[in-house]
Amino acid sequence: MSTLQRIVRESRENTGRQQRPESESGALLKDEQWEAKGMLEASDVPPRPGFVQRWIRTVDGDGRPDSRNLMRAAQRGWRPRPMSAIPKGSHAPAIKLDGTDVVGVPGMVLMERPEEVADRQRQANRSLAQRQLAAVREDVFRVRDPAGRDLGAVDQRRSSSVSTGRPAPMPAEEDGNI
Repeated sequence: MSTLQRIVRESRENTGRQQRPESESGALLKDEQWEAKGMLEASDVPPRPGFVQRWIRTVDGDGRPDSRNLMRAAQRGWRPRPMSAIPKGSHAPAIKLDGTDVVGVPGMVLMERPEEVADRQRQANRSLAQRQLAAVREDVFRVRDPAGRDLGAVDQRRSSSVSTGRPAPMPAEEDGNI
């Protein structure tokens, strides 16, 4: 038995964990499913009651600090989730942001905002989308009277001509035939 196998065995005996079923080759059995957890999985850090949360980028694609994105998020009511707001027993990655310990990973920070703010923004987004759809339905090339009755399409008659320099000379007439 190798030293590594002995350490693993002793570790399992000391922690009281059950050994995972393995095939003879040491691979997982067929009926076991492996799931990749996202690097930004926040299921260990559920949102606080009355808040919604999301990950916000703090570094742009070139590795430079993205203060514009953070400022935009702050203007929309997002605030970094402080480590002090994490319940006991939960695990969350911590980083320093402006000298404060917050939940985050390099390049991303977990931010939260009250549900009321999120609901107001959702309603504003919905209203904007409805106004945009209504504008598309209103054909700008139709004439309507003040009561909203359709008076038909706008009559648009346009013409254009292009000229450059002098007109081309006409071919010389021979024998009067053209």
